[in-house]
Amino acid sequence: MFNKPHILVCTDFSESSDWALLEAHRFVEKKGGDIQLLHIAELNFYLRWLGHGLLEDDDHKRFICLIYNDLMERMVAQSKRTGVECKASVLFEASAARGIKSFCMEKETSLILMGARGATSSANLIGSLVRTVINQAEIPVMVIKSATPVRKVAGLIGGSEELKTVITVGQELSSLYGAEFEIHTSWPRLSPVMDTMCSEYSSAVRLQIEKESLQGMDELRTKIHECLNRESVVRVSMAAQFNVGKDLVDNLRAHDIDTVVLKKRHKSWLEQKLIGHVSDRVLELFKGNILVT
Repeated sequence: MFNKPHILVCTDFSESSDWALLEAHRFVEKKGGDIQLLHIAELNFYLRWLGHGLLEDDDHKRFICLIYNDLMERMVAQSKRTGVECKASVLFEASAARGIKSFCMEKETSLILMGARGATSSANLIGSLVRTVINQAEIPVMVIKSATPVRKVAGLIGGSEELKTVITVGQELSSLYGAEFEIHTSWPRLSPVMDTMCSEYSSAVRLQIEKESLQGMDELRTKIHECLNRESVVRVSMAAQFNVGKDLVDNLRAHDIDTVVLKKRHKSWLEQKLIGHVSDRVLELFKGNILVT
């Protein structure tokens, strides 16, 4: 996956975008490949501030492009000084997410790197654009929240269907960084809220639900070890989960994990509303870098 990758770095000129470019440098220096730097000037944003009249004026468009091109050229020059070549593009698009997807298809991109930037200035918050790109992308997306050196990579396992992908990518990523690799997973237990909702069940029924859950996790543990290379010495950590995602992230922090690999799972709108979406919670709460494959 990481051998001579075609990397797209999406930038909004924020600090976390600069970290994404530095991360791309590390990939290229160790594995070869090339870097495309992209900024999308989203039309809806300029329509709100400039109005249709000014935006339809080619002179105003050229002026906006000149500003962004100057910023991009500075980033390209900085890359050259570190010995890494990259190309830069500025595009006007109605939708930034669709623009990124089209650009990836045109350039045959194999990996997207994006800084995490939410509605506030906090780099640890995930913006709506990042979420949309992750949901729409057909290639891995790495969300950069930190510039700290990577020492521990964790693969997050939610079920047997994602085992092979997460373990393969996680081991490859940890090898690239020279970092340790661990596998983390969790099983849902009856939270106090669910326990109240299920108060009509007898305690024996509730215990049986948890027993079956634990049996399922034992089976998953066995499958994890079957997928691992026999020569691999990998810690497998399992945590009980009352609060969707939060207990899993707390366990990651307790093990000093700084980069996470997880596989995108598609759930219906109803499932997300009723039981939450673990990957969404990890994206929101985990403060390290996250590779979604």
